Amino acid sequence: NSVGLLNNTILVDIGVPFKDVEPILEDIKYIVITHRHGDHLNKSTLRRVVSLKPLIRVIIAPYLYEEIESIVPADRIDVINQNVWYMLNDGVKMSTFNLYHNVDNIGLRVYKGDYKIFYATDTYTLEGIEAKNYTHYLVERNYCEDVVADILEKASESGEFTYVKRSMENHLSKQKLELWLVKNNKNNGEVVYLHESDVSYNGTNRYIQFIVWRF
Repeated sequence: NSVGLLNNTILVDIGVPFKDVEPILEDIKYIVITHRHGDHLNKSTLRRVVSLKPLIRVIIAPYLYEEIESIVPADRIDVINQNVWYMLNDGVKMSTFNLYHNVDNIGLRVYKGDYKIFYATDTYTLEGIEAKNYTHYLVERNYCEDVVADILEKASESGEFTYVKRSMENHLSKQKLELWLVKNNKNNGEVVYLHESDVSYNGTNRYIQFIVWRF
């Protein structure tokens, strides 16, 4: 759902059981946590990973410090500010920017050599955020507006409850993403879709849980 491995060194979010992270554990040098929701921050998994890999550093925005201070030693936490570039190991440069969710959340820009990577998930809009001509876009495509409209109409007729309205309020649609990509991805960079909800495409309630992506 929310875990990507960038350049074999950066694990973005850790919202899955340890067994999913274990196969790539030796690769990880940094863990970036974007927000506090359980599918992005599994505290049990984070605690185990940190205990097994004493050199891993955990990168967070200021609002997450209280969430992890009892799990990660203070000298292994890097609190970073938005729109400031930070140099990591292996020639990797990274900055964060604000996303729009129902809790505080950030996206990432990651540069290495000729690679420019844009990472954004769990946001209901990308308006006002530019990422022109990046080589890679790892972006949320949570639901299809047409399918959701049909689900809502049927739920209204039957009086049934549906969670898809919450998706519309807190997540990015296929249609909004496509419009944003037209404005930004003019060099045909690689696009990797994240956080796709099957309920909003074919009617089943399941999320893609784990993505390992390398470049």
